[in-house]
Amino acid sequence: MKIIIKDYKSIILLYIFIFFVNSKTYSSQKFNEKPTTIPEVINYSAYNSLLSLIVIEGRIDYKKLYQLKDLLQSSVNSMTKITKKSLSALPKRDQLAFWLNLYNLTLLNTFVKRYPITSFLDLQTDFMTPWEVASIEIFGQKYSLDKILHNHIIAEFNDPRIHCILSYGAISSPRQYPYAFRGENLTQKLHDACIEFVNDPKKNIINRRHLILSPIFKRYSKDFSLYYSQKSPLFRSRDNIDKAILNFIYLHASRDKQELLKEDKYDITYGKFNWQLNDVTRLESK
Repeated sequence: MKIIIKDYKSIILLYIFIFFVNSKTYSSQKFNEKPTTIPEVINYSAYNSLLSLIVIEGRIDYKKLYQLKDLLQSSVNSMTKITKKSLSALPKRDQLAFWLNLYNLTLLNTFVKRYPITSFLDLQTDFMTPWEVASIEIFGQKYSLDKILHNHIIAEFNDPRIHCILSYGAISSPRQYPYAFRGENLTQKLHDACIEFVNDPKKNIINRRHLILSPIFKRYSKDFSLYYSQKSPLFRSRDNIDKAILNFIYLHASRDKQELLKEDKYDITYGKFNWQLNDVTRLESK
């Protein structure tokens, strides 16, 4: 059957439809969602209990975290006893869930060791960045946040959606979730996290004349460009980096914001990242 398209508007709509279908296919097929019979080798029960006690409205009660050092240590012990062989035998979705959990746990464990601090940047030394200072012992060696993120989460899974779900323990970072991530529902959790992050007016301001975006998009622009700079009828006048970021935001934006984005008459700037700890006490002081 031959489809005849008579006007430019129809072509645009068809391209948008194809873009959405391809993106949804990417999201749904990124990990094999079929049930697995592999026995659970990672015990998240202590970590789940810890998060349920310290996370309130996406922020962390660091004072309580410090008081729960024993539960924190149990979480570390449970997650770091896995072997490389056992981890590699798990489905990809479960491997990614593990690395995401380990990243966040490493951050919490480091904060407790340095408690009290007021900012992620307080971890920095004369010779090491905060991402290098924050580390955890696993597989018989030290793994820093930098190594977990770049050598495993990014290098092995190549999914820029993770930048909407990883927390730096900072006000401007994505919110902290009150549970451990699990492979069986990770695709949906990533999708939901992207929608929440993109549409949060404290993270991204979207209007007809200006887009003030989270600096996370600028910091990890290369990760987004690897997939989201694909050809689409939208944002054709933009360079590949801007196009990729705009495509990602468009896919996860609310319908009213999508209409504004399609007009493409705005300039793009990036906000300033607030590295102050996402401490629950700041909620209480409002």
